[in-house]
Amino acid sequence: MSKNQIKRAITILMTFIIMATFGVSQVFGTEHSGVELATPADEAAVKASDNNSESNVSTEDKDLNPASESLLNNVSRKDKRIAELTDKYNDQFYGQVAYYLEVAQKYSLPVCFVGITIGAFNFLIIGNKKLDKKEQGFGWIVGFTIGLVVFNVIPLIFALFVAGR
Repeated sequence: MSKNQIKRAITILMTFIIMATFGVSQVFGTEHSGVELATPADEAAVKASDNNSESNVSTEDKDLNPASESLLNNVSRKDKRIAELTDKYNDQFYGQVAYYLEVAQKYSLPVCFVGITIGAFNFLIIGNKKLDKKEQGFGWIVGFTIGLVVFNVIPLIFALFVAGR
């Protein structure tokens, strides 16, 4: 194998490893919500409380049309997560910052994977004929890999500094 073929194989392998490592939870929806139930009895209790909460609908909830119910669910999910983070960090501002860092972390994954893929295409396919495209593709790969690492480390650094204060 020549030196270029080895570089090409390593680049492709690294791209697939990164995509497999970070993309599996997003693609297959295996991302856990952070709530782990210890026993089957706990799961049954949660299901029973969900059934009871549906049957105890207040008169205000009965007046909602489907559009306002979906809007209320979307808003309340965001507000609920912000409230959880506010309780965790004991400050409203830190709770909001932590929520938006989580959102940026979640949505940076597909963006960075697309950028790495475009960079790999320029580096490996088009770069064989044009040297400037090869350099541009390598720059894209490096830039988006650094971006991927930064967007996944910022929430950790935030948690360490806030918990350490």
